[in-house]
Amino acid sequence: RATLVLELPPRPPLELVEAHSGDCRAMRTHPFPRDFVCGPARAPGDGLRIFPGVVPGSDRIAALWLPDASLCSAGGPVAPEFLWAALDSPSSFPLLEPEAARALEPMVLGRLCVELDGELYAGERALVMAWPIALEGRRGVAGAALFAGSGRLVGRARATWFSLAGRS
Repeated sequence: RATLVLELPPRPPLELVEAHSGDCRAMRTHPFPRDFVCGPARAPGDGLRIFPGVVPGSDRIAALWLPDASLCSAGGPVAPEFLWAALDSPSSFPLLEPEAARALEPMVLGRLCVELDGELYAGERALVMAWPIALEGRRGVAGAALFAGSGRLVGRARATWFSLAGRS
């Protein structure tokens, strides 16, 4: 168990996030197009379908998410493992957004520290946001936050990513 210490940047307006959905450079060069969380090859109802875009004028990425009922049990909230997943994959995108970072693809998750602060329900519009904290050589650290559409914080995470580029 770990204590998560993480300062969150301001949450971008939902309209701005919607206008830039899926426009991250790494979404166009996605090394895992069938990724459960953010794979662009996933059809509606298959996976989480979180497609990040750049928040203009910042180093953050953000995406809107509408959780499917299949992620919940009998009308209950979205299962915690899916909230963790929603905070996981999107956190790699701000690390990979600069063109120079393309040489780091693919990256894989090494460590994820999550703190859930609330619940989310199927059909409840949500916002996932991520930002870079550090990038040193082949290792990157990013923060992520998940908000209900109302602005209520649902969860936050600190993720450590490692580049597999150049490995055979």
